[in-house]
Amino acid sequence: RQFDLHNLMASHKPTIAGLLENKFSDSSLELFKNQAGAQWDMEHNISQGKKGRILVLWEKNIWEGTILDKKDQQLTMFFKNVGGLELYITFVYAKNLASERTELWKQIIGLSRQITKPWLVIGDFNAVLTTKERIGGNNLTVAQLAEFNECVLESGLLETSHTGLHFTWKSGKGKNI
Repeated sequence: RQFDLHNLMASHKPTIAGLLENKFSDSSLELFKNQAGAQWDMEHNISQGKKGRILVLWEKNIWEGTILDKKDQQLTMFFKNVGGLELYITFVYAKNLASERTELWKQIIGLSRQITKPWLVIGDFNAVLTTKERIGGNNLTVAQLAEFNECVLESGLLETSHTGLHFTWKSGKGKNI
């Protein structure tokens, strides 16, 4: 997997990257940091719960990164680049059970009240806004969609367009699509 990550980073050349469900322990994270190279700085939320939920890397000669909030399902950072661009990014890796995501939605709403500069909220929310965003599994109820929709609405977030695969995982198979 580290070889795949290295190839992905080399081909796309991001200056900020978020890795979700990386399963790093403190010792393997130190090894990864050494392999990543001196040009990268990083932050993680390993101490907030299960090992390796969210890892954020940024090129320190381009970006200055500061933690705003770190919890078990999200890591929010403020970034400023050498050209003066300032933005916040919240990296999300939500828990599987809807009842365990309630606190995350509250955190995002709370962050929306603090943040006054451009803000990107990205990651795996383990939730959908509409039934069209999901294939397979049990049918969703309006109540199951409501909490995430309320979070997005109350936070003033907008869904952006994307490229690439719409569905990247298939429930029950554990394989990429």
